[in-house]
Amino acid sequence: MNDVRYGLKSMNADGLSKHNFIGPKGDKTWSLPKGGEPGLWRGPVEGELEPHHWGFHISPFSHVIDWIWEENYIVEFRGETKSCQDCLVSREARLIQPIQIDDEAWWNLSKQWIKDVIDLPDILGHEASWGNNLRFAYDVVTHPDDHSIRAFQYTQNAIDMIVSRQKDDAACTQQFHHNAIAISHIAQAIKILQDFDSMPAYKAGREVSFHAYQAYEHIIIGIEKYKTATGERQQQVLQDMIESAGLKTYAHNFQEQDVDVPQVHTALRAKQNRELLNALGYDEWDDKIVNHGFNVDRFAL
Repeated sequence: MNDVRYGLKSMNADGLSKHNFIGPKGDKTWSLPKGGEPGLWRGPVEGELEPHHWGFHISPFSHVIDWIWEENYIVEFRGETKSCQDCLVSREARLIQPIQIDDEAWWNLSKQWIKDVIDLPDILGHEASWGNNLRFAYDVVTHPDDHSIRAFQYTQNAIDMIVSRQKDDAACTQQFHHNAIAISHIAQAIKILQDFDSMPAYKAGREVSFHAYQAYEHIIIGIEKYKTATGERQQQVLQDMIESAGLKTYAHNFQEQDVDVPQVHTALRAKQNRELLNALGYDEWDDKIVNHGFNVDRFAL
């Protein structure tokens, strides 16, 4: 592959590569863009390329949420490459321009990612009480005039209610178990919002996206466990989840085939990633970068 293409390179604040994937004595230093000019080319790397082990590592725009760090750059790469699910390695690469998100944007993204999940309980058809407790906790944290200490009590109430509602039926027990885990992840995400100002915004945002993603995963695993144990179809529930969380755009062939659990899970991560790209100003990047970079649609990779 000899064409020039583009992706994301995430760095430490000191301009060094976050990870050292070009050998135990590899140089993490990159030439940074200055005065509108790109940095110098690095490479070529010798030897067999291997993702997560050897080569200049680059994130596709469809996986920015998995790799974003303190300092982030659009990176240009050329020559031979080798790919895995979330990244690729190349023999040659250079940094083109910095891209950043301010703290307010991270705060707004974090709030939205939590809200996407706490809006799901009603869709799942459970009693509204534990869902309302999560909403109360979220509202307390996102309104600084209130006392945020109440948030944990609300989330603990939600967990207690799930535990008390576990049935003797094995299928329901498994489903409620996964819902309880989901609530724990939501509680951790809400705690991060409480402490948002005490940590770097990018780190807080990454952790919130992870907990929201994990909460969503356990909710849909609970649905799958119930479906497997009882033989009941859960298609309508999954479709309602897609509609509720605004995932329809990201669910491949949503109206043309049965929706499966991994598809719903993947669609949520794709939505988070696209919202992050929007905050990074993706639509305003140079046309050549957008048109010759990785497609942001995860299903098009």
